[in-house]
Amino acid sequence: MAARRLKGKDSKSVTAIAIDKDKNSQHALKWAVDNIIVDSSNCILLHVQTKLRIGAGENTDDTHDNQEEAHQFFLPFRGFCARKGIIATEVLLHDIDISSAIIDYITNNSIANIVLGASARNSFLKSLSFSHITY
Repeated sequence: MAARRLKGKDSKSVTAIAIDKDKNSQHALKWAVDNIIVDSSNCILLHVQTKLRIGAGENTDDTHDNQEEAHQFFLPFRGFCARKGIIATEVLLHDIDISSAIIDYITNNSIANIVLGASARNSFLKSLSFSHITY
């Protein structure tokens, strides 16, 4: 894998790491820490939750369950970042389409680098249109 490190006035660039439940997300985080997040101590852990809960806004117990579930999901990633001295911001997006949710977040928040774990299904790259990316 190749890494592009931004120097000069952009050295405070923001790196987002898209994560999910599989082992490849842990490898992507480790790779990003070793290769991209060298000069900065901040990163964004980005997860897209695709299952929709009907009536989630009506019951406060469902909201508490969602927060507890998200806390447990990010726990191993948070621990890894803490051991490496990295401040991780956790972002949980709710959308049916994973690729469009990630692209919208990157566009709206001026993210400089995005790291994705490789998937056996490779569904993200199949649905991603590379016409959105400018060089």
